[in-house]
Amino acid sequence: MPEDNENSRRKFLGIAMGGIFGAIAFGYIVPMAAYIIKPSLRRVESGWSDLGPLDALTAGVPASVAMTVVSREGWKEKEEKNNVWVVRGEGDNVTVFSPTCPHLGCGYNWDSARNEFVCPCHESMYTIDGKVTGGPAPRGLDTLPVKVEGGRLYVRWERFRLGISDKIEA
Repeated sequence: MPEDNENSRRKFLGIAMGGIFGAIAFGYIVPMAAYIIKPSLRRVESGWSDLGPLDALTAGVPASVAMTVVSREGWKEKEEKNNVWVVRGEGDNVTVFSPTCPHLGCGYNWDSARNEFVCPCHESMYTIDGKVTGGPAPRGLDTLPVKVEGGRLYVRWERFRLGISDKIEA
């Protein structure tokens, strides 16, 4: 009988020590895994980009303005240069358009002779306020969030799904 007690005691101690080491390992592994995995699941974040002084824009004349977008995706910080179309209205009223045609993502240009934006890929046409007037484009030009602070124009970069009639962020 003493051997049976000895075996059950050893078995109990083995199970107890395994449970204790398992709990300690679990306490280290779960936070470490969350620390490593969580950033990769996070959405791409981009902040506000400074497009310069508002006074540099002429009212009623579309201007292609270069912007630098700094975005964070997980652990990686990425800098990307884009040109956006800016149309200044009365006072501080400004509209900033994404530079890609909502049909298939081609870059479009302002045609001052026709007084409209024209996409060279499939001849989609848009008014100065971004409404589609012709071609296969399913919707008007996509606008970007804008704010004016201290006489400077700021815009937040966003991407939208192409080829659909609704403006949905990609």
